[in-house]
Amino acid sequence: KKGQWMHPEGMRGALAKVGVVSSTRGPQGGFSLSVPATELTLATVIDCFDEPRPQTRCMLGSTPCDADNPCAAHDGWTAVKIACRTPLLTTTVGDLLANRAI
Repeated sequence: KKGQWMHPEGMRGALAKVGVVSSTRGPQGGFSLSVPATELTLATVIDCFDEPRPQTRCMLGSTPCDADNPCAAHDGWTAVKIACRTPLLTTTVGDLLANRAI
């Protein structure tokens, strides 16, 4: 299940389900990336286990708010969410493997 601790086999299965890894059977088999590490974003990997959730309630109360009807904190909170998500969308597994500054 998403958001819960998974055994390594379950993790590999979740990654395989979305096409991130593939498996080869046999004595020399195993798992490998199905896409180049330089194209595999951290967001893609993380979303296999904990997909982004839409905000359905205003953080200041029970009144719904959105871009068309924002509350006082809406724009600031939206900026925080974007700032947290952007590095995951722009950093690849290849970046981490190359030990690049992020």
